[in-house]
Amino acid sequence: MNDGTVTSMFYETVWNGLFIEMLAPLATVDYYYRFYVLSELIQVCLSAFIFYGIARKYSKDRFGRVAAYILSFVYMIGYPMCSMIYGFTYLGMGVTVVGMLIILTDMYLKENMGKWMNIIFLMLGCLAIFECYVMFMPVTFFALITCIFVKQWKMHKLVSRDTVVTCLAVFLIPCILGFVYTYAGVFKDGVTVSSAIVNEGACYRDLFSNFVIYIPLILFGFYAMCKKGDNNLVLFLAPYTFVFTLLLLWKTVTGKASTYYFYKIYFLLWLIAFVLVFYGVVYAQKQTRVLITGCFITWVFLVGMYLGKVEERIQIHNSLMVSSYKAEAYNDLLHYNYITFWMPGYSKEKEELYHWVYNELLEQGEELVPMAGYWEDDLWYQAITNQRYYGWGQSDPNHTDYFNHLNDSGAEYILVLKDSQIYQDEQAYFDSLERIYDTEIGFVGKLNEK
Repeated sequence: MNDGTVTSMFYETVWNGLFIEMLAPLATVDYYYRFYVLSELIQVCLSAFIFYGIARKYSKDRFGRVAAYILSFVYMIGYPMCSMIYGFTYLGMGVTVVGMLIILTDMYLKENMGKWMNIIFLMLGCLAIFECYVMFMPVTFFALITCIFVKQWKMHKLVSRDTVVTCLAVFLIPCILGFVYTYAGVFKDGVTVSSAIVNEGACYRDLFSNFVIYIPLILFGFYAMCKKGDNNLVLFLAPYTFVFTLLLLWKTVTGKASTYYFYKIYFLLWLIAFVLVFYGVVYAQKQTRVLITGCFITWVFLVGMYLGKVEERIQIHNSLMVSSYKAEAYNDLLHYNYITFWMPGYSKEKEELYHWVYNELLEQGEELVPMAGYWEDDLWYQAITNQRYYGWGQSDPNHTDYFNHLNDSGAEYILVLKDSQIYQDEQAYFDSLERIYDTEIGFVGKLNEK
């Protein structure tokens, strides 16, 4: 929005930029962050709608339609909700784009749309996944090109001009633009794939417990899909992604990849798993559906045990009845989402400080008003006030780098948060500043060179 350009993996930034610009007349710049939060809420709902779009084409009776509604909701409150809570905008959108490609590929294979119109949509979907989250690109592209090859083979056109033209039309532009923007934008200044993939970061981590209860249905769904012999994206995406996950697991265990990147593939696995579960549900025989219903009732029982805190209530009456809580272990992702979602929101007092700085200083002509605070607060502050001064090294124990940047910045004012480590370490200096605005949690001071 600020410079009118795109770079690196730009899909989600273009979406959010356009969305914020559309709603911009409704608020001042320092409240644009609310539109970003609204965008995230829309995206998590969209994930459920896309899953339902995948499921509805398999729904053949009332049982299938009910299952589609239920599984769409259960899917949404899992990893898509986790993505929203963590702020992994690009990750959630990337999985949704893969979901859309599943729908478009099915339409292409069944010829539900004009061939070239469908190819254009597939090309745009491939470009979207390349520019949204490149980690999902290899398995998605390989699965899609396998579907195209199988379709052409069944039509006795595998080795033909039509196959070459189709593949070039679908993949050429996404690959060119993907390498120009994503690889050239991310892997530069000495950064390589091998050096980037070892970087750790904050994310949700759970090795297998969230999938345990679904594994029988996942396997049954994949078996049913293979037995029916349908050519569809999930049929190939599932094994390719599973092999890719095993490869990442090996690299992570041997220290060649980080757990941060390893666990991101789980967001895509969640979509694939639920598509296979639903496929198994709708193609099950009447007797098998009783067993499937029993699996769902088991899930409801475990969720009810967790949300109702049944074990805690029993332990209150008799501590010997329950030695440790087990229901939580079967609902780890739900537990994480539930606890995190209902945590206290961001400090309203800090928000009020940020709005004061924006309205009284930045809007009045000040070019830069930096913050002395924790990095999490600083990123929120920069986002709300539309400032960019990354890399000032506030986590440096001696704060030398921070003050070097501060002295070189030419800033006249600074926002100081009293609950931060830098304020506690340098309190004598910060308290010596003339305060032009003061609250219980922070103040704005006029700078003296340190």
